[in-house]
Amino acid sequence: MTEFLKDKFSSRPSSKKYRSGWDRTFGDRANVSYRMSPEAVFPTRQGEGHLMGMAMVFVRFAGCSLACPQCDTDYSFDREMSLGSIVEAVELHANPESWVWLTGGEPTEQDIEPLVRKLKERGYLVALATNGTSLTPKQMPLDWVSVSPHKAEGWVLKEGHELKLADGLNGAKIEVMAKAAQGSAFEHRLIQPLYDGETPVVSSMARVKTWLRQHPKWRFSLQYHKAKGWQ
Repeated sequence: MTEFLKDKFSSRPSSKKYRSGWDRTFGDRANVSYRMSPEAVFPTRQGEGHLMGMAMVFVRFAGCSLACPQCDTDYSFDREMSLGSIVEAVELHANPESWVWLTGGEPTEQDIEPLVRKLKERGYLVALATNGTSLTPKQMPLDWVSVSPHKAEGWVLKEGHELKLADGLNGAKIEVMAKAAQGSAFEHRLIQPLYDGETPVVSSMARVKTWLRQHPKWRFSLQYHKAKGWQ
């Protein structure tokens, strides 16, 4: 782990921010509205990765320019919500110091920094799930950054708390994505098989098992929420 990440990370996810961020006056950005998916704000449990099982409030943004054909999430545009209305919706489900998981779609394709800072002001732990095609998370006071690159090309955010690779996504094999991850700085590195509905693809699971035997520094991850019917 680089010296930079040693300063930014700790063993407890909630103890330090991903990056300290800058104090700013947002002006009109404080009144920004966001394009949201049909399931915009809802309570659930994290179903994959290092924080699996943690109670969270998901905030799901609409839209993603990658438009992966194998995407299993409905991130279609449903309506616009103001920053204030999103915070109010979160407060209906969250307790102080609750996790709020910003996801999509791809959240960084919208101006989420004012929302992140407002949620932090309210005392929440804020996590971001991103495909890593933008460097903007580095300027936000995030408590957790989960990077799940969908393609080796265009992946630029190569530091964060966890890296999750899915074998076979968009046709890319583990070896290709892991090679692209060389030199990256993540506290946790996870591999998961491709899914067909609620179950892992058998051939993908076999490749993942073989990879993990050969690369013991990587961890196995499942999409547990699919088996349990979590949103």
